[in-house]
Amino acid sequence: MRGLRQTTSPCCYGVRLESLAALRPVFLSNALSNFLSPYIDRLHDDERRSVLGDTTKIQAGIWPKESYGLHHVVCRKSLNTRVRNWLLTPEILLWCSKIRHLKCDEERPSCYRCRKDQIRCDGYASPKSTAKNKQAKTQKPESLSHITITHLVTDTPLEKSYFHHFYHWTCKQLSLAPGSSNFWIQHVLPLSHTSEPVKHAITAVAAAHQMFMAGHDPRSPQHMRVLTTQYTKALSQIIPHMSVDSAYSIQCALVCCLLFIAFEGMLGRYAESVRHLRAGNRLLTLPALACLQMDHPLTRKLNEIFSILSHEASNFMDEPIIPDTQHRWAAAQIRGSSDTSSEPFYDLDKAAYELRELNLLFTKITKQDFRRVSKLAGGQDQYSSEHTSASFEELQRRFRQWITRIQLTTAVLGHLKPPHPAANQLLSLILAQKFWCMNAYFAPEISEDPIADFLDAAELLAKSLTNRDHFTFSLEGDLVSSLSFVVRTCSDTETRNRALSLLRSLNRREGIWDSREIVQLHEMTLSLDNHESWYEREVPGGVPGYMSELARISTRIDSANSILLAAGHNNT
Repeated sequence: MRGLRQTTSPCCYGVRLESLAALRPVFLSNALSNFLSPYIDRLHDDERRSVLGDTTKIQAGIWPKESYGLHHVVCRKSLNTRVRNWLLTPEILLWCSKIRHLKCDEERPSCYRCRKDQIRCDGYASPKSTAKNKQAKTQKPESLSHITITHLVTDTPLEKSYFHHFYHWTCKQLSLAPGSSNFWIQHVLPLSHTSEPVKHAITAVAAAHQMFMAGHDPRSPQHMRVLTTQYTKALSQIIPHMSVDSAYSIQCALVCCLLFIAFEGMLGRYAESVRHLRAGNRLLTLPALACLQMDHPLTRKLNEIFSILSHEASNFMDEPIIPDTQHRWAAAQIRGSSDTSSEPFYDLDKAAYELRELNLLFTKITKQDFRRVSKLAGGQDQYSSEHTSASFEELQRRFRQWITRIQLTTAVLGHLKPPHPAANQLLSLILAQKFWCMNAYFAPEISEDPIADFLDAAELLAKSLTNRDHFTFSLEGDLVSSLSFVVRTCSDTETRNRALSLLRSLNRREGIWDSREIVQLHEMTLSLDNHESWYEREVPGGVPGYMSELARISTRIDSANSILLAAGHNNT
């Protein structure tokens, strides 16, 4: 298993007894003396007493001062050649190989360690086995079209291929961060080696992503039978984790929630994706994680990702999905990192992290404070109005400070361009900066055409992200939602068409924001004579509710549109 030290070696009969020094004495105790007793009886009296004395010390948990392992217990210099041969019999060596031993260094043409110790090394395939392998390769492979669905799901090589796809494709699409800081590579994949639910969830997500990239409908009965098998395994095995109130169990459950969110997003079941998002937000409030939020890197990253997804889902569904605990956590993070220095960010992850917290604070101010103020009878309360103004001024100051720091960071990094691993992450941050600066209140300097600046940045990012040969899916990024915002709010026809054309070219889904479905929404709206009034409508239910209203007056909306299905799910 990758990342763990091997417990068996290719050179099964080339065991070095001194490699057992790493074993804890308590592990050897009775098993050691019982197994070696027939061989100790063959030794001379003096040698027997010496070995038995050392063995007794080992059983008591005390290593002899002059020894460093089993090698010095049974292979003293006083032993003659006959005794050494007894101790290197296949029975002892087989027993030792089942415990632990050094890995063969695999130096060609034979192992250096084995040559040094004059031990036979059989860590390489013999000519006979090579012939067998060649014969096996010449056999006609079984056609995938003739393999049953059940065999496909339970076949280990297929699951390995899904893990390969998850690592090489899914991880790099789910996050824009490079491999060294990619959450899915650094945290999720290693966790799959110790958590069965995470392993099965990864397999399900990889299978769904493979179909999504190819343009297949994963919701078809044929594909669903493949996907739901692993998905059901993960769901059933996550239940025991939910019943154990430990930080590790909750972390595994949260990772599974994220994988389920991605899985449902790829299938276009947005309502189910939001359900998993809400479940994850509830898990984040459990006391077992309270002490780890600020200290543990995995818990901190989980909280950050759920905050991002909740922010996007709140805008999409027009519902308060972000819990108060995340708002308080975000505010605490901003206060804790609000130094007045104008230094470059340590890395792009830190820059992205702080900008996301600013997004959360902006959402809090606009959707919570203004709603509360609007409900007050007789107009705005003076205290609330002053408090809101002060909050916006502080947000403005922090964002302008962020712009200064990201400019310094860009200058330090240079102009990163694809295929540099961090290029897409930098382009995404520049896009976010341009989006904020479309609001003149936050822009440090007035631009002649801030919308054109944003679209220029969007085209650069889209060129790097999109691929005409396949669709892309990500849980990170707001390219689709921000372009949709421009189409909806821009009054200039040429600029609007430019944004709409860019949306058409994406073939990209970011969480529950699908470029093709959003294009269908805008094309239907713009075909109406009173499209401006439609864009100004206050429709409950967010984007799905708006799509549902459009479907009532037109049959041009595809009935399989996932946004429309989400609206129908909400209405039931």
